[in-house]
Amino acid sequence: MFWGLSAFVAHPIHISVTDMRYNKENKTLELIHKVFIDDLEAAVVQSGGPNLRLNTQYEHENSAQWVYDYIEQNFTVLVNGDPKSSTYIGHEFADNSISIYREVEKVKRVRTIDIEANIFTKVFPDQKNMVHLVFEDFKESKMGTTEEPAVSFLIK
Repeated sequence: MFWGLSAFVAHPIHISVTDMRYNKENKTLELIHKVFIDDLEAAVVQSGGPNLRLNTQYEHENSAQWVYDYIEQNFTVLVNGDPKSSTYIGHEFADNSISIYREVEKVKRVRTIDIEANIFTKVFPDQKNMVHLVFEDFKESKMGTTEEPAVSFLIK
């Protein structure tokens, strides 16, 4: 897949992949966002933030907060029509990508999950945001774009 590209080669595709899984035991929605580091850094700068220099010796001292704030503001989750905030769990690097972990708590009696996936859409006109949802036996994937960032899941 495209995640193995060298960090020094410009990539021809602008995509994020988000895996969302329901944890029935904890009644939480676990989110993992996987994005290219250079795209995230460009988006943070474009939104008025600093150059994060992620995964380098010069990494910004508040990079984790900038990463969380950007993702929280640009990937909104509504459960049954109610906006939900998330808790930042952390992030980790692999080659030229970053995986960002978040969790939405107190998720129960779910009928719908609506996502506004605006990750990088203000930076890249060709941006695609893939969202995979696993909720108990329900599994579905949808793609948000710059033109149509909203994706909805009707849990059956």
